[in-house]
Amino acid sequence: MNLFDASALLAFVNAGPGTDVVERELLVGGVVSAANWSEVAQKIRGAGADWSLARAVLLSFDLAVEPVVGADAERAAELWRRDSGLSLADR
Repeated sequence: MNLFDASALLAFVNAGPGTDVVERELLVGGVVSAANWSEVAQKIRGAGADWSLARAVLLSFDLAVEPVVGADAERAAELWRRDSGLSLADR
């Protein structure tokens, strides 16, 4: 099972670099956190693209959106380093 982040899903939807790799992994299936799913939706809508279409395409794969719970938030805070450059959703 794969864990997808927003950048991978956005690369796939936008046919960017790595699309073929992401598609191959989507065929296997996996999960994306609700925080990353929100980022994907925001970026697609922000670009003026059709979120309902992108959502349907992504969910046509065996992709589950998993909730972020308190324990996840605390673990993300533990993983944060000032010099990491990682956003909250990527931790």
